[in-house]
Amino acid sequence: MLLESLSHWYCRPLVAVIDADAEEVAGHPERWGVWLSGTDDLDVTVRWVRRTGRARDRFFDGIGEFGRARKLLSFASGGQ
Repeated sequence: MLLESLSHWYCRPLVAVIDADAEEVAGHPERWGVWLSGTDDLDVTVRWVRRTGRARDRFFDGIGEFGRARKLLSFASGGQ
C-alpha cells in the first residue's frame, strides 16, 4: 500500500529496488515475495538486484579528512 500511495502521490510510476543479498532479505526471501506479490497491477515495478563489489572512486582522497565538517553538519541537521 505504501508503494502504491507514493506512486499516486507523485502521479508517476514507481520503481522499488530490493537488494537480494541483504541479510534481512536473504534470511527470509519468502516474506519479501509475499509482501511484493500484489504489485503487478499497480504503477509499481519491483526489481531484485545484487550489489557488485565495485571499487570506490578515490579521486577526493588526497584532499584530506572531513571529520570535523561531518560533525558540524551532523549537529546542524540533527542537533546531535
